Amino acid sequence: MTGRTPTPFDLAEEELKTLQQLLDSSNHVTEYKKKGEIINARLIKIEERKLYFDISDKQEGVCSRDEFDEIPAIGEIVSVAVRKKNPEGFVNLSKKEAERQNAWKILKEASKTNTNLTGEVSKVLPAGYLLQYKGLELFLPLSHSSLRPQNRFTTGASLDFRILKLKEQYYSAVVSHRKIIEEKNDSLWDAFLKKHQEGDIIEGIIIQKVSFGIFVEVDGIIGLLHQNDISWKEGFVITKSFSIHSKIKLKILSMDPKNNRLGLGLKQLSEEPWKWVETNLKVDQKIHAKVSSLTPYGAFLEIREGLQGLSHISDISWERKPKHPQHYIRLNQEVEAKVLSINIEEKRISLGIKQCMEDPWKMISQEVKEGDILERKILSVVQFGSFVSIRKGIDGLIHFRDYSWNEPNDPKMLKKGQIVKFKILQVDAENKRIACGLKQLEDNPYISFEKKYPKGSIVKGKVHKVASFGILVQLENNLTGLIADFEASEAKQKEMHKNYKKGDPVETAVLYTDPDKKRIRLSNKVYKEKKENEATQHYIKSEHMPATFNPFANLLSQEKK
Repeated sequence: MTGRTPTPFDLAEEELKTLQQLLDSSNHVTEYKKKGEIINARLIKIEERKLYFDISDKQEGVCSRDEFDEIPAIGEIVSVAVRKKNPEGFVNLSKKEAERQNAWKILKEASKTNTNLTGEVSKVLPAGYLLQYKGLELFLPLSHSSLRPQNRFTTGASLDFRILKLKEQYYSAVVSHRKIIEEKNDSLWDAFLKKHQEGDIIEGIIIQKVSFGIFVEVDGIIGLLHQNDISWKEGFVITKSFSIHSKIKLKILSMDPKNNRLGLGLKQLSEEPWKWVETNLKVDQKIHAKVSSLTPYGAFLEIREGLQGLSHISDISWERKPKHPQHYIRLNQEVEAKVLSINIEEKRISLGIKQCMEDPWKMISQEVKEGDILERKILSVVQFGSFVSIRKGIDGLIHFRDYSWNEPNDPKMLKKGQIVKFKILQVDAENKRIACGLKQLEDNPYISFEKKYPKGSIVKGKVHKVASFGILVQLENNLTGLIADFEASEAKQKEMHKNYKKGDPVETAVLYTDPDKKRIRLSNKVYKEKKENEATQHYIKSEHMPATFNPFANLLSQEKK
């Protein structure tokens, strides 16, 4: 049996034993299991113990507040892992699971591409170290920790490492720091440091794209353009934005020859968005922005890369009850908006789209006046009436009491979509209200009745209803009059309910008419007196009695004298 010559990268027996103990012990390495798809979710609600997210497809998810060291702002995009639905109908989400899965994805990709990563020493062991990397625990053998393993690192030390072997069963890996050190090219770094310094603008060539960034070669040194330094815009996708072997201008963020690290930035070539806001954006300023997303409560507008503002649904349209924003604007549409408020501390900008349009209520008093007759469509029917379109963005209300002069009015008389003719009763531009009426298209029948039948006039009708408070009489033009008990003839007061039946013809007299209150009061007493006077007058004027022997005529004659 032939043996091979050991290399410096072979793990010592003690190191192998320590590694296996660590992997088998739950006290050192936690076994994680994949829970589901990782998505970008928008935070929409914050409660004491839970955070609620919009995960699209008309679904909402919930995540424990304990998983967040810092609570994101409403509207912020957060990467979470999808779990199963809970009994309340929400999808359970996990930020920590998403971080673990993303970290494991990066480890696997780094293993394939032989990429350097950075971790932190979480525990010092006799045979090496435990490194923390984005929630995962990795084993760094002592023999792979440095060219001089006797120089021990302390807890909290930041170390670059390279993957030697993945332990997928445990979501862990064996890593090496020494391998990176030995591969450094000191001469290239010496030349680079003489030529460049932090903050310089340089030109490099893209050589590789990975999930966490882009590797760029600059004068022979491989630098990393981390995803977080590509754009100020959240959730920026790099796969379609850059091409291998293409040239790119970048800013040097950091240089670490010892760990063979060159940090590069693209977004740093432009001003940080909120610093730009401080000097370039003012309240009441009008700007042009692109619609980046639509939600039931408003629209997010991209002012510039990495800077968004929210136009609330109430600030998109002048309509009294605005619809979903998609009825007024579309994704990627460029719109004009007015800056309503700026909160630098909370990083919030409130924008108004409707404020850049003419307020229809300012001109409505000139377009529509009290007494105008219009013909429009019924937009909606509610309990107290119907809303009708006056013009774009302005509705009027026809209260159900203004449907008809007849009582009681039928609240369901009008239907949505029906075309109706109506009269403008009142225009209140200050309070954004327009009162309309259907019955006002006709004369008030109570006024007509009052003119035709003044007080004391004899009228005919039919008994409509016998009530405890009197007799309701159906008169002409569907009007209703009331003979109250105390107005009934003395002989019929006690037996009114027996003497009057529904449908019986009635002849009575008008006591008074109140058109404003739509009341007609009738009186049998007045009717009786009227009839008695008529009979007396008829008797007095009778041809069968000479005027000289007529005591009533003599009495009237003396009164006239």
